[in-house]
Amino acid sequence: NNNPGMVFKGSSIQNTYSTIYTDNSNYLFIRPGFHSTNYPYYTYIKMGSGGDGLTDTGHFKIVNQAGTSLMDVQPNGNVGIGTVAPLSKLGVLGNLSVGATYGAFAAPTSGMIIEGNVGIGTVAPLSKLGVLGNLSVGATYGAFAAPTSGMIIEGNVGIGTVAPLSKLGVLG
Repeated sequence: NNNPGMVFKGSSIQNTYSTIYTDNSNYLFIRPGFHSTNYPYYTYIKMGSGGDGLTDTGHFKIVNQAGTSLMDVQPNGNVGIGTVAPLSKLGVLGNLSVGATYGAFAAPTSGMIIEGNVGIGTVAPLSKLGVLGNLSVGATYGAFAAPTSGMIIEGNVGIGTVAPLSKLGVLG
C-alpha cells in the first residue's frame, strides 16, 4: 500500500514497486518487488542496529542476491566497495575509473585511470601530475626521502626518447 506505516520485527510493508521488511535479526531490508519466492531479489539495502552478534552491526549495506556486499558504509564512516572491511575513508577492492568520461572505461586490474589533472600536496594542479614537495621514483627509491622540493629517480631518464641508454638520455 502507499500509506505510511510501521514495520515491526518479522513484518513487512509491500506495494507494487518495493518491499520493506524486517527479519528476526534487528535488520531493516528494502528490496525491489514483492517479498515472495515468486519474485527473486537481485539487489537490496540492509540496515541494522545489530544485536545478533553479526560483524555488520550498525552498517548500511547494498547487497546482491547471493548476499555479497557490494557497498558497505561502516559505523565509523569508512566506505567499502567490494570489501566489507575498509581501513580508510574509501576502500575499493578492484579497479577504479575516475572522470567525466573515464567511468565508461575499464581500468587495469587492481589499477586506476584518472581523467584530468592530479594533484599530490596541491588542490590546484596545472599539469597532468602536479606534486607540491619532493618526489621519489623507482623500485627501491620510493622508500627514500627526496631532497626538499627535489626529485630522485632510480634508473635511466629519457628526454625526447623512450629508450634512454644512460642515466640521462636526451634526443633533440
